Amino acid sequence: MSREWVCARCGLLVHYLPGFEVPALPFGWVVERGSPSCLSCRRDAVAQEARAAAVEAGEGKRGQTAAEREAVQRLNAGLTQGTQRKARRRGSKNPGAFGRALAELRRDPNRPNAAVADAAGVGQKTVARARTRLRAGSQR
Repeated sequence: MSREWVCARCGLLVHYLPGFEVPALPFGWVVERGSPSCLSCRRDAVAQEARAAAVEAGEGKRGQTAAEREAVQRLNAGLTQGTQRKARRRGSKNPGAFGRALAELRRDPNRPNAAVADAAGVGQKTVARARTRLRAGSQR
């Protein structure tokens, strides 16, 4: 089994030191067309495909495309309507961040806050708030 992987798209190198458990692939990576791809590049590819589909559908580059709106709605699915309203009202710098953090925590609640924050593209304080919300919800 390989001890290191290189993303075919961005060149990101991940390697494991001797003595550590070596997974089949690093967390969030997949092998597409025989080449490994990191999580960030996979997300970029999805965004580019959505943009290309929108341009083909005639939506052009005016504002947010339907595919982008749909993606934001999926990310915000974990938010209550009250939380969404508060985020809009206070002019959140990163709308949908709380929802992305919740989604990543639901995927693997045992990961540390820093890993979840990196995967969701949010701050660690946001992940801590989301983790508290999940714990409170599971105790009800």
